[in-house]
Amino acid sequence: MARASHASSPNKAGRSLGALMAMSKARTVLALPSMNSPRSISARWIFQNSTRTWRPASPCPIQWMLLRPCRKGFETMAIRSLIAISIFASAALPVAAEPNGDTQVYCDRDLGYHFYCDPDKAVSDPVEEVPVESEVVVAPSASERLETERAIFDEAKAAMVLDPTPANVERYMRLQKRWVDNAAYMTAQWKRVVWSNPDLDESVDWPTSQLGRQAERDIERAAETASIEAIKDRYGIFYFGAGTCDFCAVYEQILGGFADRYGLTILPVSVDGRPLAGFEGYQVDTGQRARMGLADVTPAVALYDAETGEVIPVGYGLLTISELEYRIRALTTMAPGEEYGVEAHDLD
Repeated sequence: MARASHASSPNKAGRSLGALMAMSKARTVLALPSMNSPRSISARWIFQNSTRTWRPASPCPIQWMLLRPCRKGFETMAIRSLIAISIFASAALPVAAEPNGDTQVYCDRDLGYHFYCDPDKAVSDPVEEVPVESEVVVAPSASERLETERAIFDEAKAAMVLDPTPANVERYMRLQKRWVDNAAYMTAQWKRVVWSNPDLDESVDWPTSQLGRQAERDIERAAETASIEAIKDRYGIFYFGAGTCDFCAVYEQILGGFADRYGLTILPVSVDGRPLAGFEGYQVDTGQRARMGLADVTPAVALYDAETGEVIPVGYGLLTISELEYRIRALTTMAPGEEYGVEAHDLD
């Protein structure tokens, strides 16, 4: 019973080696390491050929592991056992064919002991390079820059007003000077552009100097006189005043002198039925002003075209002789914009 119990323990590790161990005529020692201490031997077993069983043996030092006999007399038999094990292991391995003309070729070479091929390298699909668009930095427009400058200026102004410290006042003054200097530079450039481009220089046709203005005024007065002389037989002047109107009394004297200078006919109308100080003969308004389309304002002056029956409002309120001359000329002899040298198509 004791032999059976000892023989059952090593069968898992050494039964497969029993047939090989039987080839030897001596006892062979198998060293099994302990699970608790890898550097010590907890049990030793000896295979007995006569009984074909395993029995326990006395412990051996650590250097006698791996099928090393405990006694000196068994060293030769252990070596024989190891040789038999290696022969058995070699027989179990696949035998490589000798290279010859009929031998299958692997990996562009004859099949030999090292016939394993390197795994094919995975050929990945070519990656299409996507062009990376660089970010386009858009510079701010002139209007955006101007708005930014205005915001900075307004902020500095507000800070100065709410907290007038020396630093805030100085900052605002420097920003203001910057704007003034920029305006002065712009004015200088403006003048140079005007001087080199006569079509942009309004002073060519409309002088701004004192001598030029006097000469221009003389030319205009002569033209006004000529135009009024040309239309005095065709046009008459309707005057609407009131006896209770303070401005009307003064205006009536101006109209009388104007009519005498050019020989014009004036038809005075009293809108309130009272006498007009500047005119002995007058008519009372019986709806004439409304039929002419004039506003209910006094004094008022309108031209009446005897040929066409058209009524042309000249103006309301107190006007001077020079203003009457200019307006009558512009309304009767000039197209809109002609007095400034421009026409409607110039604006398209």
